[in-house]
Amino acid sequence: MISIILCGLLSLISTPVQSQSGDQSPAVAQAVDQVLRPLVDSGKVVGMSVGILSGERSYVFGLGSTQRGEAGTVPTGKTIFEIGSVSKVFTASLLSELVERGEVSLDDPLTKFVPDGIRVPSRNDKPITLRHLATHSSGLPRLPSNLKPNLLDPYQGYTPDDLFGFLSDHTLRRDPGEAYEYSNYGVGLLGHILAIQANKTNYENLVTQEICKHLKMDDTCLQVNAEQSSRFAQGYSSLNLPAGRWEILTLGGAGGIRSTVDDMLRFASFCLHPDDSPLGRSIQHGWKPQFPMGLEPGSPSVGLAWVVNTDGTVWHNGQTGGYHSFLAFQPESNTALVLLSNSSSSDVDQAGFQLLKLLSRNALPSSSESR
Repeated sequence: MISIILCGLLSLISTPVQSQSGDQSPAVAQAVDQVLRPLVDSGKVVGMSVGILSGERSYVFGLGSTQRGEAGTVPTGKTIFEIGSVSKVFTASLLSELVERGEVSLDDPLTKFVPDGIRVPSRNDKPITLRHLATHSSGLPRLPSNLKPNLLDPYQGYTPDDLFGFLSDHTLRRDPGEAYEYSNYGVGLLGHILAIQANKTNYENLVTQEICKHLKMDDTCLQVNAEQSSRFAQGYSSLNLPAGRWEILTLGGAGGIRSTVDDMLRFASFCLHPDDSPLGRSIQHGWKPQFPMGLEPGSPSVGLAWVVNTDGTVWHNGQTGGYHSFLAFQPESNTALVLLSNSSSSDVDQAGFQLLKLLSRNALPSSSESR
């Protein structure tokens, strides 16, 4: 959710990357070790679960530890992490599904969905639409100014009244549709009103009913039960200190989802090979570029929440106080990568792109190589 540079370093004992998947590939394992192992050895990352789809085969690997000390174990495909802003692509998928069903239009104005008495800001007679919310072009800010002051859990206690109160009081600084400006608030607002539109009690119920049950993603949720909590990796902050979990409920569509590599691989596989359900027919609509993210040549575009690079890579990352996530696809090469880390380190993204490049171009190290 936030951009943080990791400062602290911790030396860890280097151990071989552990594979938990049925399919084995020495070359894939060596690529994972070559690219990701330095993050663990340097202390930038305490632990990580890795999921890979390559053609018809899938792989799951674990590096580092779920927790420092003797209580920690190597992360597996069933270890639970906060996925932060990767939640936004779930929200975009839900929006696409409601569009597919004819229940909403991308260009519906936001005023159509808010409770009576709530003012929706506009500028120069240009209204905020659902498309604007999903493409970070609404003119709404990154974060609302009425979050409660809590550095350990900045979204805790934020209510629907707070959500709509900020909206009613806000004045836009630019016209909707004028420019890209990343907005956690905007996508969180989108998730909340989609739940209202779909007659669900909250965003978590909407995600569970429309995506998780359909894909059998049983460990993907906003609120974990006791058994799931026992599989939750301990998070670590940018200073390498233990971090608490962020409870993001009202703005859950922006960053509140928790998940596992096993579940995220199911989601990735469905994105690459959707079925003929309303969700399946709509899921890839989010990959169509909607809005440029910059003016420089080669700048990526934003789809419906997804980031689309000029080389065809479709991706999103996420970060909370103690976790970092990375999800990326190369549709042309039928390749996907999931990285879930229990450290708040943005170095994970760069390593993810490097590993995806090796996988999608089949530029894996020779199986005879060792490190």
